[in-house]
Parts: sequence; structure tokens; C-alpha cells
Amino acid sequence: MDSKNLNTKKTLILSLAFYVLTSFVAILLVLKYGDRIYKKFAYHFDYKYTYVKIVILGDSRVEFGNWNDGLHRDDVKNCGIGGITVSSYRNKLGDIYKYNPKYCIIQIGINDLRHSANIDTTINNFTQIIDSLLNHKIKPIITSVIFVRKENPQSMPSEIIVNSRTDSLNNSLIQLCTQKKIKYLDINIDLCENNILKAEFTHDGLHLNQDGYALIYEKIRRHLKFIKE
Repeated sequence: MDSKNLNTKKTLILSLAFYVLTSFVAILLVLKYGDRIYKKFAYHFDYKYTYVKIVILGDSRVEFGNWNDGLHRDDVKNCGIGGITVSSYRNKLGDIYKYNPKYCIIQIGINDLRHSANIDTTINNFTQIIDSLLNHKIKPIITSVIFVRKENPQSMPSEIIVNSRTDSLNNSLIQLCTQKKIKYLDINIDLCENNILKAEFTHDGLHLNQDGYALIYEKIRRHLKFIKE
């Protein structure tokens, strides 16, 4: 066999060996990290939804949160919509179901209260949302509606009126969660004092600052540690 043919044969063998080796390494990497890479990719481009385990449903208080970082996870979907009410979200649950989550954390209701919605009607809307989630095999986790702090006299009605209505709604939510046998998380314990949002946790009396969100993240993280996922 001349040297030219010998070199060609060696090149083919080396190329084949390199191909087999790189393929083997690629398979190992896919087996070990494929799911994680897929989740990161799908999260940004919304190609698939089945990997989302937790959806956060709510208004601007949810929308402005950084839930994946705050909860130390990569399977949380922020479905907050600024200005939305419970009655409006009741008709948008399809936006939740496309992700096929296991849990849905709900933080909503302040916009209903600020616009003088009837408490019984609001509870009825909560009930419909909870029942629909349960029918889709999604476990709801209800958080207390956060009280407000009147910083800007033009931004909201009387602080006393809104917070009194918030207290009534939260008490009704506690009863509803007991009836439905689902979790109720009281986040006002840490954020508020005398049914008023503490000044150090808000920048406008309604929305939370980073310190306020940090308390909520910690509260939810503690709860998630004690449930089977």
C-alpha cells in the first residue's frame, strides 16, 4: 500500500473516531443538561409550556416582581397584568392553562377594592377562579390582599376605606380557603402594621419596593419547602 493511500486511511479512521467520540460526549451532555437547557430556551421563546411548575396570577404587584430569581427557581411564570381585577382575570384563565402548571399562586384583588367592587361579588369571582383551577388539576395558593398606604392624596380613595374593605376581603378569603381546603398565605403579617402597608416596603403607597418583594419571596419559599412538588 503506497503512502498516499495509507495516509488517507489514517485520516478516515481518525475522522471516524473523532465523530464517535464527539457524538458520545454530546449524548452524555444532553442526558445530563438537556432538560435544563431546554427549559431556559423555552422560557425565553415560549415554545413549550409543560415545564412551568408555578404560575403567579395577579395585578401589577405581581407583574413587577422578579419571581424566578426571588423564589430561586427557573420554573415560575409571571402572569401579572397591571390594573386587572379579579372579575377580569376570571375570563383570562386560558392564559394560565396553556402553561400546564402544578401550582397557581394568586395575589390579586386590590384594584377591585379601590374601585368599590362588592365584596361578595369579588369572593364569588375568586371562587370561580379557584374551582376552575382545581378542575384543571392545578393547586391554588391564595395570598392575602396587601393593604395600602396613602402617600399621594390623588392616587386612591381614603386609606381607611380601602384598608377596611381589604381586611373584610381577606377574612372572606380565609373562610373560602378553609372551605376549599387550599393554602392561604398571610403576607400582610410581615409587610403591614395596624392594617397599613409599612412605609419602608413601598414607594408609592400601593406597589412594593425591593424590600417588600424580598419578604414575599421568603414567605413563599418557606411554604414551597413543605409541599411535595
